[in-house]
Amino acid sequence: MKRISTILFGLMILSIIATCDKPEDEDRTVTDIDGNVYTTVVIGEQEWMGENLKVTRYRNGDSIPSFDLEGDWINTSAGAYCYYDNQPTNGDTCGALYNWYAVDDDRGLAPEGWHVPSDSEWKQLEIYIGMNSSDADSEESHRGTDEGDKLKSVFGWDDDGNGTNETGFTALPCGYRSSGGGGFGSLGSWASFLTTTKKDDSTVWVRILFDDASTVYRGVTHREVGFSVRCIRD
Repeated sequence: MKRISTILFGLMILSIIATCDKPEDEDRTVTDIDGNVYTTVVIGEQEWMGENLKVTRYRNGDSIPSFDLEGDWINTSAGAYCYYDNQPTNGDTCGALYNWYAVDDDRGLAPEGWHVPSDSEWKQLEIYIGMNSSDADSEESHRGTDEGDKLKSVFGWDDDGNGTNETGFTALPCGYRSSGGGGFGSLGSWASFLTTTKKDDSTVWVRILFDDASTVYRGVTHREVGFSVRCIRD
């Protein structure tokens, strides 16, 4: 518990200095249906949120269910969100964790004019910041060289795993919620992101940044997993 508190304190400090942790650019923001305001950053021909999504309603105003109990989380096939360790204060810096069903819901998880990125849109980002196309297409592996560091924040990662944040993406190590037992893990060491793209009838493509790697991991996971979400402008 002491370790988690220390990590969260560090992430709170990071949120305060975030404006100094990205390349100079005009002030860019987007607001979700709950009134949350997010900084955004242009990377190549794409404009991304520079913070994790924390919305609790779909774009049409319908509430997204929130499940604290592990059994409820892993057994639902409806869209759902939670906060790390079921503590709403963790959402202030880390945003919410969503299952893939929320991402796929036709009511829209992203703000108007935005969407959750596909696997291909993640590849476009990775190639723009230096990854070659053959590496980008590699399945379930660590890819590239230092592209992960370019996306990772400069503060808050375990084991000297901080990034350079050259892109202004400011990926935070906010962990995940398991699709197996419904427990939480890897706060301080993982930044995990869902895509909209299915691999098969039960799994979806995701991206993970690790504290002990400078690369970007492209893998698959079950749809019940709880990962962070970044949105991209239409």
